[in-house]
Amino acid sequence: MVSTSQIKPALILQPFISCYALREFNTGNFSMPRPMHAVHEYFMTFFLKDKYCDIESTEGVMAGNYSNSLTTIFTKPNGCGYWKGDYKVFCVQFKSNGIFAIFGIPQRLLLDTIFSLDTFLGSDNQILTEQFADCKTIQQMGEIMNSYLTKKLIIHKHKAHTMTMACLAGEILK
Repeated sequence: MVSTSQIKPALILQPFISCYALREFNTGNFSMPRPMHAVHEYFMTFFLKDKYCDIESTEGVMAGNYSNSLTTIFTKPNGCGYWKGDYKVFCVQFKSNGIFAIFGIPQRLLLDTIFSLDTFLGSDNQILTEQFADCKTIQQMGEIMNSYLTKKLIIHKHKAHTMTMACLAGEILK
């Protein structure tokens, strides 16, 4: 059984983030496949219990195991993830414009790939993971992520139309 809880981010982040999700599941000795199909949003995932998910490419080649990661927009199927173990996963689900607005990285550079959060966030990855592991509720995790992402959002200079574009994109994708 998979238990999923979702909450909305802080109001200032809502044009860029769909939700925060906490998923808990135990596959026991079985491997649970999850196809990596085309998606229109980014997912920043923090593994809080078992630390890895095995990835198989569309060619059937095992691409290795992944832990904390940023899954980018997929424009095509990208293989399959295999989950085996007892998992607790905190995930930030970014809207299609969210990574650019918050981190300043253009979408065209983030397509059809999975990045390690060590590469993407640097030392902040370990700090955030440790803070999440100490939390008892998704609300506490959300407060930590709200604080972190709001700081990232504010340090970037945004053009006057950034918020308008974000709101319009949100309406189109409803």
